[in-house]
Amino acid sequence: MEQGNASCICMFHRFTKAFDRVPHEALFRKLESLGIRGRCLEFYRGLYRSSWTQVSSRISDTLSPACPFCRGVRQGDPSSPLLFDLFINDLLEQYRPFGIRVVGMPESCIGTENRLPGLMFADDVVLLSPSRHCLKASMRKVSEYLTKFEMEVGASKCGVTVFHGCVDKVRRRQWQLQGKDIPVVEEYRYLGIDLNCNLDEGFTVRRQIQRYRQKLHMATPFLRNVCSGALNGGVCINYMPNV
Repeated sequence: MEQGNASCICMFHRFTKAFDRVPHEALFRKLESLGIRGRCLEFYRGLYRSSWTQVSSRISDTLSPACPFCRGVRQGDPSSPLLFDLFINDLLEQYRPFGIRVVGMPESCIGTENRLPGLMFADDVVLLSPSRHCLKASMRKVSEYLTKFEMEVGASKCGVTVFHGCVDKVRRRQWQLQGKDIPVVEEYRYLGIDLNCNLDEGFTVRRQIQRYRQKLHMATPFLRNVCSGALNGGVCINYMPNV
């Protein structure tokens, strides 16, 4: 960031049923704007036009008329994660003026303004801002973006926090996305890693150890049974209950 201990206020954002809500026509327009045209685009248009469902009635033993799917990427299709990423790839671009400054990162990597607006991994999004005012502006634009493309925020899975700053000052404001209140949190689990407002590595390590111990405790009866059965065959599986 701008300085080693400069505060950074951020919002962790999750969609509601993100993959199921992608509008097909909006997806095709975005693919075309990215240069995906011709046979490739027609392939996906044809693939999604052939997606439909019917409802079966046990009482009358009949099928309803076919109802086409107009939204959602196909479940189980290897290309679906890529299509979703391409669909939301432009989410952060318009928020770059409100992002944090990054020291030591080439301008060619993050843009001419040398600002990083956030991070994205699939439908996990983090908005990064140097101030409450900038985060407010980013969240307004996120709300407009989600509404425009018929997406919905999962407010209960979101959280606003500040790294190396005063969380109480953040709590004094109301934070909303699409009219839904976003809670202010002192810690958040992002991509399986627990982070607190001090970015304390010790906190993160302790949480990971605690989680591993809980999983090991749940698996211990199974491991004992496996080991007991394996002993009859002359093989033993070792496990470490004190990890």
